[in-house]
Amino acid sequence: MRLAAIHIENFRCLRSAHIEMGPATVLVGANGTGKSSVLHALNWFFAGGALELDDVTGHEQGLTTSVTAVFRDFDQADRDALGKYAEGDAATFERRWSEDGGERLTGRSRALPAFEIVRAEAGAGPLRSAYKRLREDQPEFGLPSVTSAQAAVDAMNEWENGHPEALEASSTSATHLFGAVGSARLAGRFDYVLIPAVAQVDKEVRDGRGTLLRQLLDRFISARPEVRTQLANVAADARERANEIIRTEGHADLESLAQGITADLQRLVPGAEVRLQPIPVDLPVPSASIGLTIADAGLETQVDHQGHGVQRSLFMAMVQQLASPRAPEGDEVSAPRLLLAIEEPELFQHPLQARHLAKTLSRLGEDDTGIQVAYATHSEHFVSLADFTAIRRFHRDGGQGPAISSITQATVVRVAERLEGVVEHDEIATRVRIALARGLEQAVFARGAVIVEGRTDAAILEGLAEREGEGLDPSGIAIVPAGGKTRLLLPWAVLEELGVPTFVLFDGDSGLSERLRAKGQSPDMVERRVAETCRLNEQILTVLGDDHPEPMPTTRVGAAFACFQDELEAELASWDDFSVHHARILEEIGDYRDKSEDAYRMAARDAAGPVPVAFERVLAAARGLTARRAMP
Repeated sequence: MRLAAIHIENFRCLRSAHIEMGPATVLVGANGTGKSSVLHALNWFFAGGALELDDVTGHEQGLTTSVTAVFRDFDQADRDALGKYAEGDAATFERRWSEDGGERLTGRSRALPAFEIVRAEAGAGPLRSAYKRLREDQPEFGLPSVTSAQAAVDAMNEWENGHPEALEASSTSATHLFGAVGSARLAGRFDYVLIPAVAQVDKEVRDGRGTLLRQLLDRFISARPEVRTQLANVAADARERANEIIRTEGHADLESLAQGITADLQRLVPGAEVRLQPIPVDLPVPSASIGLTIADAGLETQVDHQGHGVQRSLFMAMVQQLASPRAPEGDEVSAPRLLLAIEEPELFQHPLQARHLAKTLSRLGEDDTGIQVAYATHSEHFVSLADFTAIRRFHRDGGQGPAISSITQATVVRVAERLEGVVEHDEIATRVRIALARGLEQAVFARGAVIVEGRTDAAILEGLAEREGEGLDPSGIAIVPAGGKTRLLLPWAVLEELGVPTFVLFDGDSGLSERLRAKGQSPDMVERRVAETCRLNEQILTVLGDDHPEPMPTTRVGAAFACFQDELEAELASWDDFSVHHARILEEIGDYRDKSEDAYRMAARDAAGPVPVAFERVLAAARGLTARRAMP
């Protein structure tokens, strides 16, 4: 079983948010846009409990807050546990809360309306009372007498299973799936562990229901068939011994007590008799209970006595153990499925650790571990455009009021639609992994991105932007080298689908044939290269929405793209001091490559004289990206 999607209404800064959940779900965006709210909304869905007005969007009284969760991919153990809720290919549950109506958990299924009235009662006592009234008012159901709320729920479920023709489609109470008095587990089949950014990590390394340590114990110790068998035998022996003690040692006392009550009762109701009989004790199967300490130079200390760096490192080490291939053999569905949610996994991690942890979290979601991962991050180490379908990007919609956040997601289908005629649908995944090299990830966090062909192009734009101060960084604009003209459109499509406004800059290469002949290329080769360049120019202009795509365009700068008639460097030819300054820098740094990024950057930044008009217009368009979409 896996969590396939969630829908959140009126929770904190999220007025209405729908999120598809994958094996790994990566939440990115500026502070205050709702990334953490998603993780805490899920925590409330699984754990339950009354909310406060601060948890309601805009702190508005009278609003109903809800979280709806859709589960899919059930095995037989899941279907046995969820029963009627998992009859199809999905099971949907909703937890709602309002000041007036309180809290309610429902699931979509088929049920008998009369039973739903009973299930809607809050608390074990009221539920038993409602069940008793139902038995008395409608004896035709033949419901048995029960001694607990859970037994009442089980009896109604059994009746419904035997009378499917009498049921009606409805949103039925699902509180019993979490236990009669509430629980943080979905019928033992799905757990949720949230590690907040400000969490006391020592709580997660204690042995308790739902903690990270308990997840490890369930998968590596308690889930082993031989351990379960031996623990079950212990429980059976204990039950038998406890029942024997009650029967032998308590029998006389029960007889005497019953006789005394009967004597007093018969004074009021002649002929009535009270009988007291022991009910067999049902002791649960115990689980391994483990304590965890840290030994440093032989001295054991509690986790909460360690520094934050050690605590966070311990937590991450335990996460990596979840990804270990040393899973117990035997029953593969013995341990519940898990959604591991983390706020800012990069905290207290140096870059090498962060990269390693990011790979571990990704592997958790990819491997058949029964574990899903969701995390909110501000670090490019935890984002990979090669797996862009895992990214959920949060941003503000602008304006005033509480409805401030929306979420964008890129899908293969939508990216393929943008690249119609450029990349085949079934080639998108392969092209992404080949073409989207590391270094593009920072653009996911940007307010806008300028996509250029190469690193020297990026260096020139960075230098020009720095002439006026600190460059484009304060504006949140990233300059992204795509690695060639053939790779420009793929990052453009992905970033646009993720909601990142983009500007594309490329060379028309009108002087390509002359350069190729100067290098001694054959006429056939020159002809082929020029024809391919013309095709690419028209293709790029068409996809970017140019009204008059040309095979060899003249220099033009628009709101969303710009192209130079030849090369970017050729546009700098009219800037006399740039060439002089560039040559002097190359000599000073001893770098005599044809294209030195450092020399280009410094020359563009420091050369005297006016900047060519085309570059001024490109920089203005780049800074204008933030106005294309209201972003924080």
